[in-house]
Amino acid sequence: MKNASEEQEIAVLLFAVGEITCAVDMACLSEVTAPMVTTPLPFVPKFVDGLVNISGRILPQINAMTLLGTAIHSLQTLLVLDVNDVPIALCVNQILHSITITPTDITAVDSPEQSLIGQFSYQGKDVSLFNSEQLLNLVHAGKSKKGKVSFVGELKDDRSVKEQFSDFLFFQVASKDYAIKLADVDEIIELDSLSSQPRAPAIIAGISLVRSEPRLIVNFSKLLGKDNASGGRALAIVIDMGLAYIGLLIDHLIGIESIRQSKVRSKTVERDNGSIVPTLHITELLAQNMPAIKPFIPTGRKLDRRIIVKQEELLLFSINGDTYALQAKYVQRIVSDRRLEPLLSPYAWIIGTTEIEGRILPVVDLQAQLGYQSDKQQLREYIVVDDGKQEWALAITLSEQILAVDEDAIDKVDLESTAYVEGFVNNKEQLITILNPLTICHDNQQQYVV
Repeated sequence: MKNASEEQEIAVLLFAVGEITCAVDMACLSEVTAPMVTTPLPFVPKFVDGLVNISGRILPQINAMTLLGTAIHSLQTLLVLDVNDVPIALCVNQILHSITITPTDITAVDSPEQSLIGQFSYQGKDVSLFNSEQLLNLVHAGKSKKGKVSFVGELKDDRSVKEQFSDFLFFQVASKDYAIKLADVDEIIELDSLSSQPRAPAIIAGISLVRSEPRLIVNFSKLLGKDNASGGRALAIVIDMGLAYIGLLIDHLIGIESIRQSKVRSKTVERDNGSIVPTLHITELLAQNMPAIKPFIPTGRKLDRRIIVKQEELLLFSINGDTYALQAKYVQRIVSDRRLEPLLSPYAWIIGTTEIEGRILPVVDLQAQLGYQSDKQQLREYIVVDDGKQEWALAITLSEQILAVDEDAIDKVDLESTAYVEGFVNNKEQLITILNPLTICHDNQQQYVV
């Protein structure tokens, strides 16, 4: 038997869990990060917050405060642990510092769910040492005993029997359950905001900022040919389609389950509770609808940063909480308090004419043209633009500011097929939709009665 002096030292990280000082073996520590948005899951114990996306990986999050029964503090940090090559997130209160101990310093203790290896003394205080492998057992179905509740649901069979299993993500769209292979899912996100796109087909839900990058969000219900059904929270399943990441708006997340291969059919899977759920080949479904989707996908074009970066000036304005912009190079001037002469027979979105410096310009209700409800009495400002043939006055409520952005910060869209939108830019986590005034003016040359 080795003496204490011969024992290998263990480096541990100290942190606070409520009023308790705890530690974890630093050999398992992969990353320390700020709290992320969690996606709750059914069939899980209270100490499992749900799923969290960290650096593109979807992993379960254990709440150390709930697990140990301490008070929940507002200051929180996530420890990402890699246990037997399986990542899990442990939510704690505050990181302290690292120290070294030896195995003989540790005294065994009883703990909830056997989550602690034991305790050791440091500077006169008892420090609880987490059992990282037991944490994995608490959330990893493959390591759970029969009947154990885990983040993939309740296991009905002993997984020690050698049999092939496939992981599926179950969710609800338009009041119906569906499943897709977990391998086809890049991540699951909760949308903070969703900006609608002007004149977009019903299949397009809008654009959302995901980790500061604009992402196209598609209405899953419309993709399936069903009516919209609103869920409690805005959740999206993100799919990597090669040319871009596309989010699919769902109503409710049911959870993740490992399904025995013998229960998997070409178009359905049988869950452990006996229910039959249709499966979707999601990449094929998106590919079939790509002609309607592609025009609205931000391309994410990036330039060589070694080249001097050019800047674009944008004129910003808001409509119903959505922020839009026109490139300043198209804007001739901005005027207000001009007399509007209504047309007897208005065409397209032209609501009348106005006189500016001796020239008569057609006035376009830009808010109505973009698909918003518009009150003509509130249109107090005209943005004068030139489409190369004539000048137009685009009527809005009020412009906001001129913003200079790097040219390579603008995510362009397919100008040949998209309607009105030229690109997107993220300004301090605010999504700005850049409009193309040339296509806006062109549509008002088509003499369609409003």
